[in-house]
Amino acid sequence: MCGIFGAVSLSGAPLRHPDCMAAMAAALAHRGPDGERIVGHERARLGARRLAIMDLTTGDQPFQSPDGSIWMICNGEIYNAPELRREYTLAGYPFRSTGDIETIVPLYERFG
Repeated sequence: MCGIFGAVSLSGAPLRHPDCMAAMAAALAHRGPDGERIVGHERARLGARRLAIMDLTTGDQPFQSPDGSIWMICNGEIYNAPELRREYTLAGYPFRSTGDIETIVPLYERFG
């Protein structure tokens, strides 16, 4: 199981301790020894420590939508990912990985 973490400023002000993300990542290193990625801006950050099972080279999370407006982390498995990938590839979605989890992003864009 991977490790996921994040911080959000509910007041709209910048995060008080943005450097805490590195500490969160370090605390979860045993949950995901195969990679680490943190994304965000001054009011919100998401991060993931990865235990690589599928898509060993390009499956690092969080995933972002092409325009950067959506960030997504999931520790799970999408059973119908091949069908979803075909459908959204034909519709022009620019997948950056070959893993199953990224298929959630275009679904969220479409259905919310």
